[in-house]
Amino acid sequence: MGSNIIELAKLGHERAAELKASCGAVDVQSVAQLMQLIGDLATQLEVQFVRSTNMAVQLANAESKCGELVAENAGLKDAAEFATADDMWEELGGNVMRYQYQEWYADRLKSAMEIPATSASLAEFRAQGIESGIDMLIAIMNHQHTAVSQAIDILRI
Repeated sequence: MGSNIIELAKLGHERAAELKASCGAVDVQSVAQLMQLIGDLATQLEVQFVRSTNMAVQLANAESKCGELVAENAGLKDAAEFATADDMWEELGGNVMRYQYQEWYADRLKSAMEIPATSASLAEFRAQGIESGIDMLIAIMNHQHTAVSQAIDILRI
């Protein structure tokens, strides 16, 4: 599909150039408008192709991150189910239970708690929230006194 778009854009530019070169006795203004339209359409087609390519990359990155998060969450779920399984508890009677703690249980649970993709996603969300908050405060403060607006503009640099 990408090569088709590239070829169409290239063809549009070529046709516009051909029309420009061969517009002898024809209504020059109409031909010029048509050439401009074809050129603009070809340019827009190229722009949209670049945008769609960038969006495809972003989508692939997002899908990859989601896959990492799913894997981490599956590990956490497995660890939680492991830690709360019936055979992990010993009934002592009188509604008293004792957890069958073993060192290797803790190792298994600790390894499940290593969640770099989740930590990275949370950090990214927090950073976006902080940026949004700062932008909102700046917008509010810009509607105050002009000296405040000027000071904010200086600080932004």
